[in-house]
Parts: sequence; C-alpha cells; structure tokens
Amino acid sequence: MALTKGKRSFGSAEAWTLFREAGYTKPTHLQQRLIPLILKGKDVAVEGEGDSGKTAAFILPLLVKIKRGKSGIKAIVLTSSTENSHKIFREFKRFIRSGKKPSIFAFGLEGLEKKEHRMLSRNPDVVIGTPNKMIDHIRRGNLHFSGLQTVVIERSENTEHPGFIEDILFIFSKLPQKKQTILISSTLEKDSERLVPLLRRPTTLPMSSWRQLAAPVRDRFIEANGEQKLSAVIKLILTEPMESLLIQSAEPKEAIKLSKQIRSQNLDAALLLDTLSPQQQNKVCQNFSVGKVPILVSTFETARKKNLRWVSHVINLAVPPRPENYKPRSFVLGQAITLGTVEDCNRLKENLKVEVERSELPSEDQVFRGMIQQIVKKIKEEEDPQILNHYRSIIRKSVPLTLRSYFAAYLFKQSLAGGKKKSSKRVRLFLSMGKNRKVFPQDLIQLFMDRLKAQRSQIHDIKILDNYSFIEVDPALGEQAIKELSGIEFKGRKLTVNYARKRENRRESAK
Repeated sequence: MALTKGKRSFGSAEAWTLFREAGYTKPTHLQQRLIPLILKGKDVAVEGEGDSGKTAAFILPLLVKIKRGKSGIKAIVLTSSTENSHKIFREFKRFIRSGKKPSIFAFGLEGLEKKEHRMLSRNPDVVIGTPNKMIDHIRRGNLHFSGLQTVVIERSENTEHPGFIEDILFIFSKLPQKKQTILISSTLEKDSERLVPLLRRPTTLPMSSWRQLAAPVRDRFIEANGEQKLSAVIKLILTEPMESLLIQSAEPKEAIKLSKQIRSQNLDAALLLDTLSPQQQNKVCQNFSVGKVPILVSTFETARKKNLRWVSHVINLAVPPRPENYKPRSFVLGQAITLGTVEDCNRLKENLKVEVERSELPSEDQVFRGMIQQIVKKIKEEEDPQILNHYRSIIRKSVPLTLRSYFAAYLFKQSLAGGKKKSSKRVRLFLSMGKNRKVFPQDLIQLFMDRLKAQRSQIHDIKILDNYSFIEVDPALGEQAIKELSGIEFKGRKLTVNYARKRENRRESAK
C-alpha cells in the first residue's frame, strides 16, 4: 500500500525523523491511526495486540511532546508487568539515539532497586513501571506530578499483579486533572466500565477500526523453472519496489547461490541459515528488521523459527512444505509471490488452500524502467548534490545539448553490459554491409527480431565497420541467420551472412 504524504509524516516531521532514524521504513496500520491522534493531544482508548507496533505508536509522539524547561516528570507509563516495563524502556532508548535525549527511568531494572529513590530525585522526564511500584513510591513521597503532561496505561490480558484496575484508580486520584491519557488495552470491552471513564471525551479505536486500513495480502504465482527462478527473482527485485523482502528457498545451497547472485547486482542481501550461530542469526534478523539490509535470503524452516514482523514482500522459490511456511506473521506484509511450474500452482491451491493470481515475469523494458527508478531514488536520497553538479558541469561543456539524452542512454547501456557476464556460448557472424550502407546497430537488431523472431536477449555485441559488420548471437540463432538471411534484400543490396573467420577478426583488430 502506497503511503500518502500525511502517513509519511504522522503530521509531524520530528516523529517521522525519529521513526526513520530507528531504521523503520513503513508504519503499521495502528501507528498510522494512533500517532496523529496523540500528537493532537486527544485522549485515546485503543485496542492493540502484541504485534501491532503499539509500543512505538505511543513512544514516538511522547518524545515529540515532552518539552524541555521546568524539570519534573512529564509522562508516566503504567504497565501490566515488569517484563513489559523493561521492554518499553528498551524501545524508548532505541528511539532516542540521536537528537534531544529526555531522561527515562523504569522500575525493576536489575541492580537499580536500591538506587530508585536517588534516580527519581533527578526528576526524569518519563517514569515507567507497574501500578504497585508507582504506588509504593507515591506513598514514600518520591513521585511528584505537578508537571505531568501524559499518562499511558498499557493493559495486557495477563497482568502480573492482582488489583490492577484498583491501583490505576488510586494513582489517578493523585494526578492533576489536566493531562492526556492513552489507554492501550488487549480487550477494550472489559475496560469500558472502569478504565475508559478515566479519559476525557476519548477517541475509541477498537481493533476492527484500524485493521480496516490493512489491504489484503496479494498472492501471486509466476511460472518459472530451474535456473530461470534465480534470474526471475533478480528481475522482480529490480522492477518492483520491495521495502523489506524475504526470499525463501527449500535448500540451503540454492539460498547461498541466490544471495551471491543478488550481491553481484550491487544489491544488499543477508543470508539466514541454521549453520550460523544463534548470535549471528539474531544479528542478521536485527539488521533486517531495522532496515540496514533490505533483502533476507533464507530457507523455509529457518525463517519459520524467527520473528520476522517487518517483512513487506515474500518470494518463495518453491511451494512451501506447510501452510505456516508460506509467509511470516508480519503486520506490514503486502505481497507474497511463489515461483514454480503449473503443477506447483495446483499444489499451492490444493495443499495450502491459497488462491493465487497468475502473473507474468516483468519484461526487459519493465526491468530497465525499474532500474532507472532505483537510480533516481538513490540520486535523491543518497548522492551528494555538489559532487553530481561537478560532473554535470563537465558533461555540459563536453557533450552537445542534442546528444545528452543519447549520452545518458549509452552510459546506462554500458552499465548494464558491465553487470552481465559474457557467455562462452556465443557465435560471431559476418554481415556484408556496414556504415557505407547506413547500417546502425538498431537496424541489425530489428532485422534479426523481425525475420528470425529472435528475442533481444539472444543478440549480444554488435560491431559496425565501413564495409561490413559483426554481430554476436546465441548458437541456435547463428545457424538460423545464415540459412534465412543470406541472399535477402537489405538496404538496397543483397546481404551475405556467414560465420566470422579468423582472418576477418584479425583484419578488424588491425584497424
């Protein structure tokens, strides 16, 4: 799903910058709805599940809203368990690696129990903890809420302590009247009678309301066999924008081979296999989840064991062995593509019960357009304008205005040729016409494609001299060209086509 301008910024450039600097590229559907509401100062009651991105959905606007100046607690986060307090504390730290850094304190961190009073005396901006911990320090006089701006209640179904709601009610009796309250509950229905009334004219977001933003996953099937699958993957990557791509293979050897092929195209890809140590696997998954590496290549079984919640696209190199291998439980997944034979497509429908849309591989022109779009994106996002302006100046002085588009096309063509390995299975043909008959490479390409029904990929290097030309083609096309093109009328003269002899090659080299 393409993001609108508003969804790209949450209504706040600062919140979007924090989101991007943490390594994320695409907000979850809950974040798209919740963050703008919090930034506007609304009280919100939202129903959120574990994998919805709910923690970042309240941390980002809190970091934007916390104002420097008078010291004191500006936000408290009341959690259902000590474990959740620690998780939220870690997420805060992840989002404040750069820029202004508010002070964050969480109760129950290992080794800090005896230092809690001293830490609170420093007036942290945000305090995180379970209600019973908060009450303990309220009664000791260690917590002061005169500068409080926001309260977050994180309410999961399994609370660590009994009397959670009663403790919340007691804490609210000690808080100032003017504040923003955000309730994030696993089940709003259970909290509607006692917790929701604590909020002032709240905006209520049941799970069904923000889940409606999610477009259904597009399931596609593309027919491809054997070695063709690897080249098909490259074409898809180059043609279609895929923010976080997971490629799943049945065999480790195939995954290794594909990852090498992807890197040969100057694309970043990481390999996730069971042969890596647990530490190495965790590092690979972390780099992928925060966007440092946009492509992850793995086997079905290895990927199934991992928590891959930020996958936007999946390409399966075979029919998955089980339904749970088909795609990860990602909350930003937009598309799943499976490659295989017609029989594989039937198996996918019958065994995995997946209704797929039959698609074709991208054409060569589509691949080129996709590559150009990626180059343009890199120019906008990564390149130094001063360096590019230096090269632009050289081009303006050296290349005539009428030839600049051809100059750019030539450089692009050369870059494509440089990225392709020359096949040893080619033949070189001699053609009896050259520049003196106004023959250009495109004329020969069109001749072969029209008369021989050849594919552009079967035609390779072309060299046009004054009186004759040379063209490299696939072996099967060579025999056909000699048989069908020799003697035809071309450019007002009979054409001769034959295999290039060594003597002619030497003559060309001497020139």
